Amino acid sequence: MNIDPQTLSLAIQIATAMQSQSTTEAQASAHPLIGRKVLIRDHRAGVYCGTLTEIDVHAGTATLSDARQIWYWRGAAACTGIAARGIVEGSKVCPSVESVTCLDVVQAMPMTDEAWECVRDYAEWTP
Repeated sequence: MNIDPQTLSLAIQIATAMQSQSTTEAQASAHPLIGRKVLIRDHRAGVYCGTLTEIDVHAGTATLSDARQIWYWRGAAACTGIAARGIVEGSKVCPSVESVTCLDVVQAMPMTDEAWECVRDYAEWTP
């Protein structure tokens, strides 16, 4: 099968335009919380805080770096309170891990600097 040069040139232009459009769409759809300190509530795994590195809202997955799990908290009625103000004495926070991927995300919210510092610096709970 022979393709004339004009048709080949047109096909290359179309492919280049589609690739450019796809890259632009991907950049435009990047989640606004990527790179920020967030609180993630996973339906089955609990509450995690860390830096959001990846999120797929359709699949319900999110990956955090420098992450900590809040196993039990005091000082907040719900996750929004943790994200806004942090936690108080009597809470139980697991050690920091390099990264964690949550597979059943039902909430993702930004944390204030105050709340993040509170969780980050909270003493590790050991049973």
